[in-house]
Amino acid sequence: MSIEFREVRLGEIDEALAFVAGCGTEVTRESLKHVLSLVARSEGQGTLGAALHHVDGGGRHSITVRLVAGVHAGLARLLVDRALRKAESAKVSIAHILLDGEGESVTWSSADWLSRLRPATPVASPAAA
Repeated sequence: MSIEFREVRLGEIDEALAFVAGCGTEVTRESLKHVLSLVARSEGQGTLGAALHHVDGGGRHSITVRLVAGVHAGLARLLVDRALRKAESAKVSIAHILLDGEGESVTWSSADWLSRLRPATPVASPAAA
């Protein structure tokens, strides 16, 4: 099965929003950053997953990830990794990730995203004795 990862196109925004509806966070058309959002599609099966990048009223960036039931959870890892890389290339340094369903349990345990981040605060130096 060949899977295509691509940005959410303007004509697909409503479909993408409907796909992630009910994931525990409200993603609206106005808050969606479609050029930073991704869909994973298969020729025979349609949309298998989506990672929608959106910004709330306070300016907080979030990426909501949803998979079709029964899809291998490794797809969540790929979607999150690609979405974070797109955000990083757009100079978005902090994003809240919300994973829907079974993808959460296997995604974080094998991810290496934290190794790419710079610490938010300097490392404490040992106190002088």
